[in-house]
Amino acid sequence: MSLDLNNYFKLGLDSTNDAVMEPGIMNTIRTPTDTSSSTLNRVTFKVPKIGMLTEDSHINVQFLSSVAGSTGRATPNFVNGALGCVKRFRILMDNRVLCDLEVPSKFTTPNLYARKSQTQLNDYHYHYLGNQFKTDVRADNGKEELSRDVRYMVTTNNANQHIYNYNIIGATQATSDVYGLPLRMLGAKFLETSSLPVFLMNDREIVVELTFHSDCREYAVLDNGTLGATDVTVNLGRCELVSTHIMLDDATEQRERAASMTKAVQFPFVDTYMIRASHTGNAAAAGVGQRNNKNTIYRLHLNNRELHSLLMVPTNTPSNNTFAPFNGQSRTVANQRSDCLGDSILQLKSNGQNYFDRPISNNAVLFQLLTYYNQGLAMKVPYQAWNCTDQSLNDISAAGQPARMQDYRGAWRYLGVDFRNGNSGVYGAGTPQKSALEVDFTASVPNGHVSNPTIASTTKDVFFYVNVSKLLSLGGKNISISF
Repeated sequence: MSLDLNNYFKLGLDSTNDAVMEPGIMNTIRTPTDTSSSTLNRVTFKVPKIGMLTEDSHINVQFLSSVAGSTGRATPNFVNGALGCVKRFRILMDNRVLCDLEVPSKFTTPNLYARKSQTQLNDYHYHYLGNQFKTDVRADNGKEELSRDVRYMVTTNNANQHIYNYNIIGATQATSDVYGLPLRMLGAKFLETSSLPVFLMNDREIVVELTFHSDCREYAVLDNGTLGATDVTVNLGRCELVSTHIMLDDATEQRERAASMTKAVQFPFVDTYMIRASHTGNAAAAGVGQRNNKNTIYRLHLNNRELHSLLMVPTNTPSNNTFAPFNGQSRTVANQRSDCLGDSILQLKSNGQNYFDRPISNNAVLFQLLTYYNQGLAMKVPYQAWNCTDQSLNDISAAGQPARMQDYRGAWRYLGVDFRNGNSGVYGAGTPQKSALEVDFTASVPNGHVSNPTIASTTKDVFFYVNVSKLLSLGGKNISISF
């Protein structure tokens, strides 16, 4: 179903035409694209400089499909829905970069599934993201599979044919749904705790820039057949910024503007950016019960920045086009996944010292580290979506297992580490990195493993999302952004 702004904000008036300027009122302003490029697959918006920009601000997107109905029906992936279409998100203030995050969906997913249950995600976030990941255990055979209560159904004879019946991407604007992508999920996570005082910008511009994936297999899935790279596209002409602003009275705004002329207003926040690396797995071990270990040390140069947390996300690359998702055969996850690489061993070296007393190899401890990363909230996904060890890789073979379960197995293997020291606030709450942060990571490929997920002799992208302290200073004549 399409996003209805009146229902979403519980509005009783069209705030675009009847803006209310009273202090304390939240105004909703719909802004069309400022520039649009089909070549770059990019749109930009100019943010209205009114009041305080809040966390409810989001961007409307719509998809169009060229897939014939007889071939299959396309839909956003079940993990994070339309959120996966964004390749890069930036906010620029007076041509200075406030935040710049590549592939924000993979940074947001573990936070989504830690703070919300599957029911909350299906009942609430589904209405504006289009995600709907829910699993069941079948009563007839005890096997885990994607729930048939969501948007897919099986033919009446229970054959291996799955049909999507909701959130179908149509060929025209009139037949496709509209989805809303909150700015706080795209990289402006600081809006969850503090509204941005955009009224202090005066005559300077605030620009929001979105670049979308050109390969739709990053975010879209097909219920039958093979999905091509360009079968689904983002309707750039339908993109729209829906910003929400808390209004301030004129006296307060004038007083704050006058004060900023003599002393800059400081806005500390936690920023996120991504560092890209790669991992190439060994071939499967030759002997029964053996494994091939591959050790890699990643050195992340954080340049004395104060680190709050680190997230490691291995993921498929378009060059891996012989298996899902880039063979067009993914039915649920698309490329919104963090692939398990087999049994893992993790050690970090921060400021020249080992972060852990000994390397972490236990799966339960690795999961607990992710829970600490998510501020004590465990990620609520099925066990097989997280687990991917020697035993599970060999015990759960593809034969006889539901195809939808095979598609998401081992696709939630996020590895997170918390560097917060318990202090409140932004500065002083993290750990300054005076030297390169070393991530010592060992992955293994057991004997006999072939696919689902494919890890042997395969190169994966490895995304490191780092959360660091950042400071925005808004002066009367200048703006500075520093770490």
